Amino acid sequence: MESLSKIIEILRNQKEVSGEEMANELGISRTSVWKNINRLKGKGFNIISSRRGYRMIEEADLLLPYRLRGLINTKIIGRHIEYFAHCDSANNIAKKLAREGLKEGTLIICEEQEAGRGRLERKWISPRGGLWFSVILKPSMTPVEAPGLGFLTSLSVVKTLRRRYGLEASLKWPNDVLINGKKVCGVLVEVEAEMDILHFAVVGVGLDANLSIKDFPEEVQEIATTLKEELGREVDRAKLLADILSEMERNYNSFTLYGLESIFQEYIDLCSTIQKEVRIVQHGREIKGKAVEMDKEGALIVLTSEGRVRITYGDCFHLTNT
Repeated sequence: MESLSKIIEILRNQKEVSGEEMANELGISRTSVWKNINRLKGKGFNIISSRRGYRMIEEADLLLPYRLRGLINTKIIGRHIEYFAHCDSANNIAKKLAREGLKEGTLIICEEQEAGRGRLERKWISPRGGLWFSVILKPSMTPVEAPGLGFLTSLSVVKTLRRRYGLEASLKWPNDVLINGKKVCGVLVEVEAEMDILHFAVVGVGLDANLSIKDFPEEVQEIATTLKEELGREVDRAKLLADILSEMERNYNSFTLYGLESIFQEYIDLCSTIQKEVRIVQHGREIKGKAVEMDKEGALIVLTSEGRVRITYGDCFHLTNT
């Protein structure tokens, strides 16, 4: 995985480079270089081979660090970038790097993930063309406050999609992003903590950008969508990512200063779950009722036949469009 990313960087920085030069720089055999070049070609990278070596005809949509650095205008989030052409999970890499001491705001990008996952350990389909990234955060807060990071991140995605593309994006409690009732993005927050001490948090985002519905398994094709499907065209993922990170940093700064209250009203205004009939699934337990509000701690209040129930976790399914 690391060799693929380094080869991309080498080919980007030079017009043409021989297999021998690449092998020497990477400390691998020429055969390994050849195999990795073929893997990149198989993933859609436009690489031309000649007797003199290899040359990449660059694709504008690659999320290469050099291009992102020219677009990202944040102070913390995304200032340091770790790029992977292929990985198991951006969140897994982020947690490993955070344990090694990488600084707050480090951005981990994967062009495609083998083992991407969403909330409750569900597999997240992550082929090339989506936007799969994770951010290392180290806020001064307790672990119980960490779910707010998911709220602010999903809110950041919704606001960016609405502003940049005019899409009627909305939130589904707690961290899903919908367009026309179909899921386009999910957010996963994972923390490392002990007692009341939060060592770090990793916020992972999976956004179905330049994908087609046929890229998904049949069982999710009716409930998922992509930006490409909604807009009828592909989007510039690098510019989209830069916009999301800018919005995320603004919300993060407010959240670390003032808590969930700083984004609460905006979240409520854009949340399509409130006032809907819902079904909540919690490890086999099922709760049905009307989602009447979200409290100041981020819990969903559901009015059931037995009274009001405070929901702090679980899968939320919308049952009506009212």
